[in-house]
Amino acid sequence: MKLTLDCLPCLLRQSLEAARLTAMDNHHEQAIMDAALALLSDYKRYTTSPQLARAIHRQVKQITGSADPYRAIKHEHIRAALELYDQARARVLASDNPLLIAIKAAAAGNLIDAAIYRDIEIGQAILNRLDLPMAICDLDELSCRLREAKTVLIIGDNAGESVFDRLLAEQLKPATVYYAVKSQPIINDATLEDARLSGLESCARLVESGCDSPGTILEDITPAFADLLWHADIVISKGQGNYEGMSDIPRDIFFLLKAKCPLVAGHFGVPLGSDIFRYQAQSS
Repeated sequence: MKLTLDCLPCLLRQSLEAARLTAMDNHHEQAIMDAALALLSDYKRYTTSPQLARAIHRQVKQITGSADPYRAIKHEHIRAALELYDQARARVLASDNPLLIAIKAAAAGNLIDAAIYRDIEIGQAILNRLDLPMAICDLDELSCRLREAKTVLIIGDNAGESVFDRLLAEQLKPATVYYAVKSQPIINDATLEDARLSGLESCARLVESGCDSPGTILEDITPAFADLLWHADIVISKGQGNYEGMSDIPRDIFFLLKAKCPLVAGHFGVPLGSDIFRYQAQSS
C-alpha cells in the first residue's frame, strides 16, 4: 500500500508521542521533531508508510539514546493482556466455533496499539468484540486450507496483542505454527523478548523477520524468514502496518487487522475501526 499525504499527519503525531516518552528535556523533544519534520518533508523518497516510520524512529533512538522507547508500555500491555487471557481462552473453548472466536480475539487484541490508542481499556474492549461480527471474515477459506496445511506462519504485530495470538496459534494445530517478530524494537511491536513474555513459545516457534519497521519491508527480511514467508502453506499477517507493507505481496495471504485509518478502511470498503480477516489470492 503506497504512502499518501494522509499518512504524514499520523506519522508526525507518532513522532511527538515518541519524543515525549523518551526525551530528557525540551531540547531533545525539539531535536526529535526537527528530525521528523525533515524526514516528512522528504516523504517522496519513501514508498510505504512503514519505510518512513522506520526512518523517523531510528532518529528518535539516536537522539535519545533509548533503544526501546516503548519497552515499559509494551510490558504493561502484556501484563494486562495476560490477566485477561484465561477469560478469553475460556470463551474460545466454550464456543461452537473456536477458530472463529480465536480469530476475533486476535483481531480485538490489535486494539492494543500505542501508535493509535494510547490509553485503551484493554480488557472490556477485547471481550466485547468477541460478541461482534467482523466486517470481513474469510473463515471458510482458512478452514479449508488448514485441512492440508503442515506449516502456518503468523506475522506478529504489537506486543500486547501477541498474548491473544496464542489463542489463534492453538487453533491452527496440528500444523506447525511459526510466529514472526521484529528483529529490533520499533514503537510497541513485538520482539523476541516480548513474545516470550507473552507465552508464545508454548504454542509456536519464534522467528525474527529481520525488520525494524512498523510493518514488514520485504527488502529487509532475513533468509530464514523469507523461506517461511514464501513456502509456508498458510501465512497470516497481523496488523495494519504489515498490511501496508505487504498488500502487494506475490503470494496468497490472510490479512488480520483493524482498519484504524480512513485510507485502509476505504481500501477494504468497511467502516473505520472494523475488524477484518481477508484472504488475498496470489495475483497472476
